[in-house]
Amino acid sequence: MININADDLRTVAEETKDKRLGRFSAEYYQLSYDPRTGELWTDFHCSLGGNEHTVYHDEEIIPCGNLRRRYTEAELRELVELCVEEREAGVR
Repeated sequence: MININADDLRTVAEETKDKRLGRFSAEYYQLSYDPRTGELWTDFHCSLGGNEHTVYHDEEIIPCGNLRRRYTEAELRELVELCVEEREAGVR
């Protein structure tokens, strides 16, 4: 089991309750995770093609995708765990 800051997890879950998010919206949150600190955060983007993203020049930071709908804390934890597994397997 990976270490994710509980406050960060709660905050990100709350951010995904944003009414602007949705299938037909250009707005989304990019989810990122730092396994050294357990920090989880989002960066807000607005792009019709969904191709805007934040680049971190730190190889330890794991990008976990774009959030366009509501997520529960459990769903976010599962998503981050999958991203960490993929990184460890050399897929990401």
